[in-house]
Amino acid sequence: MMRVVHPAGQTLVLALLLFGAAAPLLARGMVSGRYLADSGREIVLELSIGAPAPSSLILRQYLVPGSRIVSAEPAYKKYDPGSGEVLWLLSGLGPGTRTVRLRLAAPQSQPVTGEVRCLDPETGRYVTTAIP
Repeated sequence: MMRVVHPAGQTLVLALLLFGAAAPLLARGMVSGRYLADSGREIVLELSIGAPAPSSLILRQYLVPGSRIVSAEPAYKKYDPGSGEVLWLLSGLGPGTRTVRLRLAAPQSQPVTGEVRCLDPETGRYVTTAIP
């Protein structure tokens, strides 16, 4: 028996297979971040929020222990100078970008890092994404 497959059908099947395999990766990448500035006295972090957006998220920024924060926009929820951890609880989010700024009394002596944690609205599971 000979089977004939239309080339457009092959493309459609391939696209469905690729999208199906990539769907969990897209869900995990619903919120990502990158530093626009991370040296000197100012740290600027841009969060990219995909659709559907989580209703809220937790942002953790790790500073050198003992760092003194001069200002933050938006205001942080909690700061532990002993560990250097700054915590934000951001809500009312929609797809797009959101900028977080920290102004410090002194420059950081090591690279800054952070992480975002949120509830995936599609799976109901918490997802943590590192911000290198």
